Amino acid sequence: FEQFANLPVTFSVDSTPLLLIIQTGIIGCALLYTLMLMALIRDKDRRSAYICFILCSLTINIIEVFPLNIVLALLLSSSLIPKAQNGISVIPKTQSG
Repeated sequence: FEQFANLPVTFSVDSTPLLLIIQTGIIGCALLYTLMLMALIRDKDRRSAYICFILCSLTINIIEVFPLNIVLALLLSSSLIPKAQNGISVIPKTQSG
């Protein structure tokens, strides 16, 4: 087994929390789930989607699965935008001219 002693160690993980702990540590894992919980609380219309993402992330790696990571990024970006009381985004639009 001496020939295998100098090979690099690779990780094969199958859950999002384990992947995040390996890549970014406990702080990175806590930050992602905090963002998802904030979006879950703020966006009542997409609450079921966030619950599905949180539960599915415990068993699969949603960060590296192609369609899921794009959908999660779009959902998070639309849910975490500051909104006024009437539900309209408060981010000013730039004028192109």
